[in-house]
Amino acid sequence: MSERTIAAVLVAAQFTGIGIVAFGGPWPPHWSLAGLGIALALVAWSYGSMSSGTFTVSPLPRTEGAVTRHGPYRWVRHPMYLALLLAAAVFTIGAYTPLRAITAVGLLIVLVAKIRIEERALQARHPEYAATMAGVPRLLPLLW
Repeated sequence: MSERTIAAVLVAAQFTGIGIVAFGGPWPPHWSLAGLGIALALVAWSYGSMSSGTFTVSPLPRTEGAVTRHGPYRWVRHPMYLALLLAAAVFTIGAYTPLRAITAVGLLIVLVAKIRIEERALQARHPEYAATMAGVPRLLPLLW
């Protein structure tokens, strides 16, 4: 299977997982909206910190993209994925269903696979990537 095909399958799995987590049960209680707000704020901050033409849902970076090391990218290499996992956790904990829990774990697996592909591709496209991002955790500060 080609890298582009794998990337497309992972993106489809990611959006399927988002849909199941969001609509796989009742809406979380009001107290959990703060967590969703934090996740959305992290997405907005991450997007605003990127260079123009860098954003893509694919793990394969755009040709015109650039490596970003400011905003939330100072603390984590993939803050949008972290925000997505935070939102999934809020939905799963706030309004638990077994389907949501299984899907949230599946979403974590999909995002880790995307990170591995993305980082290989970024290193190939931007040889300075490893040095620029040295010391910055991939997804969870102090863990990975």
